[in-house]
Amino acid sequence: MFLLMLLRRYPESCHAPPAGYIGALLILVLSGCGGAPAAALQVGDVTFDHASLAGLSHQNLSVLAGITVLQEGLANPPEEILLRQRRIEQLREETILRAAGVSEADLEAQYETQPAWELEVRHLVILAEPWEPLPVRAAARSRAQEALAEILAGAPFEEVAGRWSEEPGAAPRGGLLRPGREGTWVQPFWKAALALAEGEVSGVVETPFGFHVLRLDARRVIPFSEARSGVVRQVAARLGGGEAWEALRDAWVESIEIVPPEEAPRPAFRHLFDLIHLGENPAPFDPVLARWPGGELTHSTFVRDLLDQSMGAVMAAGTHAETMEARLQTAAEQRLLETRAEAAGIVLAPTDIAGGVQAWTQQARGWVAVLGLAADGPPEARAARALEALRRTGQNASIARDEIREAAPTLLSHVPLVWDPALFP
Repeated sequence: MFLLMLLRRYPESCHAPPAGYIGALLILVLSGCGGAPAAALQVGDVTFDHASLAGLSHQNLSVLAGITVLQEGLANPPEEILLRQRRIEQLREETILRAAGVSEADLEAQYETQPAWELEVRHLVILAEPWEPLPVRAAARSRAQEALAEILAGAPFEEVAGRWSEEPGAAPRGGLLRPGREGTWVQPFWKAALALAEGEVSGVVETPFGFHVLRLDARRVIPFSEARSGVVRQVAARLGGGEAWEALRDAWVESIEIVPPEEAPRPAFRHLFDLIHLGENPAPFDPVLARWPGGELTHSTFVRDLLDQSMGAVMAAGTHAETMEARLQTAAEQRLLETRAEAAGIVLAPTDIAGGVQAWTQQARGWVAVLGLAADGPPEARAARALEALRRTGQNASIARDEIREAAPTLLSHVPLVWDPALFP
């Protein structure tokens, strides 16, 4: 394993390690390991040997690693990517409002006519996700109806929720959730809660998680200062157009200077694992690839930006010089706009990216369920389960693997991985 780590951390700017480096590694092999490394790929504490990975393409190795990340619960929602996108969106919206002469007083007056709410809700849930068989879902709905009947007959909601709800920890809380705002919960749940009067109990509400019964305990108006970004979004959408933003953006983009390839080499990688290696082990010399007044894009930052893309975009950039230059231009524009948003004092509300995080988390849960993944058992059993998921037949499994393949850069770029370079001849 030590040999794998040394190989993996050799600077990627040299495609072949120097003879002295190879000699040192051979000494380690002959004196300590006595042959090829036992582990071909390691994700967390799950390892795969060479025999189990024989014949897998680079893409399938990426999918297998992504499946393992999901199974081990190591996948984090891409919050930083969503935040970066949202900051630029709000800069655009603020520019549209300023060009239209919309003042803070106008925004506050608009907010008073349609304020945002924070809700305090109790609920019970009978879990049944969309991909489960219809009889399972029907039985879950029936159980939720039984629980609702008890509440309508006068049983205390807290007591019924404690007995019926399949949400972990529901009983001690009597089904009470932390206060939520729009984006905190999935839309069907939020809409049902918002429609209730204080103290009112809902009917059975279906969400991607199952079948719920809700009671609204309290509602509070969110202060304008906390809701401002949402108001800006709504008003800008109504104003339409965007000529002022396009003109300003074009002026900024024209200031970007892309350094020619002969002066600043682009990232060189053959597959996703190469690119992850570059992201984790930047070379001591970090050339500037693009610059603009007040900012620049370096090689290491560009690699991190590539890892924020889909697999298709990553591999296209790695195999076509023209695509790499287009990605570089886009990355420079994004970074420039982020610095402009920061300079403009753009501040995001906590719920600004909640919907995106929620959607990503729900999708990840779907992948786990469709592929039959579970983080229990010894590492050997989990490795076997991940390999089985890679081979599982059926349309849903195939679609899930395709989606994991596209999401592989996001799934793998922040998880400790160790691999044998011999997997990539």
